[in-house]
Amino acid sequence: MTDQERHIAVWQNCLQIIESNVDPQQFNTWFKPIRPISLVEAKLTVEVPSDFFREYIEGAYKDLLRLTIRRAIGADAQLFYLVRPVQYREGMVLPSAKSATPTNNPVSVPTYQPSGSPSPFVFPGTTRVRINPRLNPVYCFGNLVEGECNKLGINAGESISHAPGKTPFNPLFLFGGPGLGKTHIAQAIGIDIKERFQDKVVLYVTGNEFKTQYMDAVKGNRIVDFIA
Repeated sequence: MTDQERHIAVWQNCLQIIESNVDPQQFNTWFKPIRPISLVEAKLTVEVPSDFFREYIEGAYKDLLRLTIRRAIGADAQLFYLVRPVQYREGMVLPSAKSATPTNNPVSVPTYQPSGSPSPFVFPGTTRVRINPRLNPVYCFGNLVEGECNKLGINAGESISHAPGKTPFNPLFLFGGPGLGKTHIAQAIGIDIKERFQDKVVLYVTGNEFKTQYMDAVKGNRIVDFIA
């Protein structure tokens, strides 16, 4: 085994140890993106997607990482990080005129009794409705310009769309200034979920719309309708 291959083999050994000690989704989110760079004596250098990524794994998995590299390399093992250089996607591929806007399959919803009904929990039946997901096909992951400011958000979004409801990012909170891609990432998650899981129902609403609908439901004593 050459020196160039040794750091890869050592990190693969580390991954096997880590995988047996963490949840599969945590492993896929926080350890699979790490790339081994070099191993000089007992100093292992790895590459991570961002400074935030490094800070998170150092805080959440510090003990596990320390014990793992010592087991794989030796008692003097040390772990060093490099932040991956920003790589912008080569080009945006806008959807053609034939690109279909995502749609939801019809779903059954309760048909509520009139407001004078003695019990708000008794529903006389259901009806089939088709919910408009309100997704714009332009806002897909393929059109998203990746930079240092949104790299982690993109990684989290792609992780969610591959396994909805089964990742550590549940819920996912996107925060940032205007024009940095929050809406694009949110819509891209919905579009990718519809492409992978056509039976799932997706709905995109803005924060202001959600707040307005909730306040209207509270004022009109229709909170049960809002939750449903």
